[in-house]
Amino acid sequence: ERELAGKGTPGANGGAAMTGRDRRRNAQPNAAMYVGYADDDEDVESIMAKFKAIEDAKGAKGGGDGGSGGDGGSDDKELTEEELIRATGARAPPKERVDYSAQLGHGNRANRRGEVVVAGTVELVPGHVPPEEIDPADATAAADRLRAGEGFAPEEQEKCDPRSGNDARDPARGPPSSGIVPGVDVAMVDLKGFDAHTREKMAENMPHAVAEHDVDEFIDLVSQTMRMDAVAGADPSLDSAAKSIAESKAATPAHRACAKVLVKLCAKDPKEFKAKSKGVGLVVIRDGGIPAGEYLGAYCGELYPAWRWFEKEAAAQAVRRDVKRDDEVPTFYNAAVERELRDPRGYDVLFIDGMVKGSVLTRASHSCEPNAEMRVRVREGKYSVEMVTTREVRTGEEICWDYRCQTDSEKEMRRAICLCGSKNCRVSYLHYNGDGELAAFADEKCTVLHEFVRLLTSCVDADELRLPDPHGYSKGTPGKGTTPGKQGTPASKRGGHGGKRADDHWKSALIAAGVRADDEGMLAGLPQWARKFASKCVATAHEEKKSLTHSLYESAKRRANEAIEAARAEVAEYEADPESFTAQKRLKDAGTNATPPTVPDEPSELDLRADARAEASGIHAARVQSLAVTMDKVRRVLAVQTRLGGDAEKPVAGVDASAAKPPLRLLNDQESAAHLTAYGARLASAANVENPFVESSFDDRTSVDISAADDEDGSNPEDAGRWIRSDAARRILREMADNLWKHSLEGSDSEDRIARLACGDLAYLAATTRNLFVPVAPGERFQSPFVAMGSTGSRDGAGVVRRMDYPAHSALGFLCTWREEYLERPCDRLATDSRGGLCLPRFDRQPGGGRNGR
Repeated sequence: ERELAGKGTPGANGGAAMTGRDRRRNAQPNAAMYVGYADDDEDVESIMAKFKAIEDAKGAKGGGDGGSGGDGGSDDKELTEEELIRATGARAPPKERVDYSAQLGHGNRANRRGEVVVAGTVELVPGHVPPEEIDPADATAAADRLRAGEGFAPEEQEKCDPRSGNDARDPARGPPSSGIVPGVDVAMVDLKGFDAHTREKMAENMPHAVAEHDVDEFIDLVSQTMRMDAVAGADPSLDSAAKSIAESKAATPAHRACAKVLVKLCAKDPKEFKAKSKGVGLVVIRDGGIPAGEYLGAYCGELYPAWRWFEKEAAAQAVRRDVKRDDEVPTFYNAAVERELRDPRGYDVLFIDGMVKGSVLTRASHSCEPNAEMRVRVREGKYSVEMVTTREVRTGEEICWDYRCQTDSEKEMRRAICLCGSKNCRVSYLHYNGDGELAAFADEKCTVLHEFVRLLTSCVDADELRLPDPHGYSKGTPGKGTTPGKQGTPASKRGGHGGKRADDHWKSALIAAGVRADDEGMLAGLPQWARKFASKCVATAHEEKKSLTHSLYESAKRRANEAIEAARAEVAEYEADPESFTAQKRLKDAGTNATPPTVPDEPSELDLRADARAEASGIHAARVQSLAVTMDKVRRVLAVQTRLGGDAEKPVAGVDASAAKPPLRLLNDQESAAHLTAYGARLASAANVENPFVESSFDDRTSVDISAADDEDGSNPEDAGRWIRSDAARRILREMADNLWKHSLEGSDSEDRIARLACGDLAYLAATTRNLFVPVAPGERFQSPFVAMGSTGSRDGAGVVRRMDYPAHSALGFLCTWREEYLERPCDRLATDSRGGLCLPRFDRQPGGGRNGR
């Protein structure tokens, strides 16, 4: 403030200076407006950054500093709500909200708990809308990607009878009917459910005299009663549902007996027998229910390109770490819409977010026993994600579909607890792809080393690489019976592909997989090196699909045989002593009625193979989507870094990034020699031996120049390369390794022996490294526009606001972790996974030297 008072900007009324207090006072109207969007969980640094953004925006609007005004007032520079949202990244509350509970005559229930997803927080929209927080040009470009190729329709849609017209059951062409209507067909209310563990506990404690199917019917009736309580405006719970059933005259004696037991269980252990919030769901209230095969509507919301959806997912991950209860961070109000591989425009993927603005169906819950499913249609030339019923949905039932989401993270899978309460609940609504069987291929052929190899061979001409001889002619090592230059024969001399270069065949893998290699589809606008990398990833995904199909079939067949053998053993045990077997079975199964064991039928070969193909195909489809998301992120990063200034706030639509430089550069012979020479010099110092690169054969100038190249990054490569080339450096390193191993046997000091053995190993590793490369940053570090995330306690859906940080090497990080497309910090992952495998090990002598400093 003192500085501003002394150097203040003259105002229109003379030489009066604007103090810091004046500046804050003028910012108060917008500041108060922003605080209305903020969340109690937001950190101080983020809030202060947005206060500064408000002042900067006001300064830009007024044509000068945020504190100077034309006539001393601030009305002419006051930000509108739209300008404030753009400046801070906060999301304004919907102008028109739908109060679901008011439709049912219970208006006082709206927002009664202040949760993230509660009645009255979504704006219903009839179709897709552009997101508020990205530039309109980028939003328009994303919407255009929904357009299908001319005359294209999905295979399932092509099979429909064209004469069906716009029949609501399965419209074949043109716009469909309006779908279900809130308050008429369904009630949109806050629902509760219970997980598989709670259902199992309820079943175990039911009366022994009640048959198993009656117990299952009772538990389903509990769910039904809870839904109807929610529609009626009551707070749904297991206890209240059990009491209602126990007092109902329409309930069967078995159900009433079970209900009385559940009432006692809820009173005895309310934490164990407790229903949990599912958020807003859709309960059918139409008389007669909804028949099977009926069109329910389109899944609509804000339409996001993959790069922005990644930023939202990264922001959600950050919020989950910051809040105490991450179950209230919005997660599943989205759906992916994919352009098919058969589409003339090529494969692509976009994301529909219905958290704040969406259609009725964005509130449909997950169930492991769904009564509806998603399908893809092309309506009026654009892709549409729609929902139809798969069976009759009776009045009082909830409309549910199977999310069918997959994850490679066991932690994420365990957190995603399913609350559908169905008999066949899978426990989690996420399918886990990371178990040993499914991850075996990735562990063997998709490590960070493999991805770097694919990327390096995409960034560098194959003729420049020194690769192993495919015929095994060079079986020795440099410096020991072979010539170092022959350890890797140039690709152009190795033959293969009928004399054609390998670089000429990168498009074949894309074409075979149905991915377009031109400027359509997910590779549009990308440089050729990125498309080459994509072709290698597609080929790897296809190889994984074949491998998984075989391994899944073999494991399913083995499990089936083991189950049959176990069943036969049980049958034999039962036949030998039925009474003893039944008693043991009852004791083991907590008192449930035991039935005589039977041997299951052996599954058919065709069924096992079909199941294996289906599961492998699902994983393959997920890999293709992961690659498409990664390529969209890379395209975004390259476009921002290509544009002068690297401003992420400006649109990237129309920015040509096809000439962007590769993220990896191969060191030439001179640079490699300098790097290996410096590495060998440090090895000699660490092992306490003479530096083999400083010999009498080199004159003083040579010695000085080589010492000057003693840098991990290979500085002064041209000077070092004049006197010693990479092949000679590798030969010296190989000889150095032999000498260190030999001297390790002669020393008496165990610590010196270990140090020399280790240094010998490192020298051998450096000598046998065929190709050395360095990462190249195509641009500067930048940050994304603000991402608004809903969080605890926010009624308006504003929540916490975050920015996504993009380091200079982001494109490299994204490409080498493409199978984990939502990884928040891929560059950090690379730094960790590269140690000891991709990079030559780093080592330094501690200051002062000594044995303990090695």
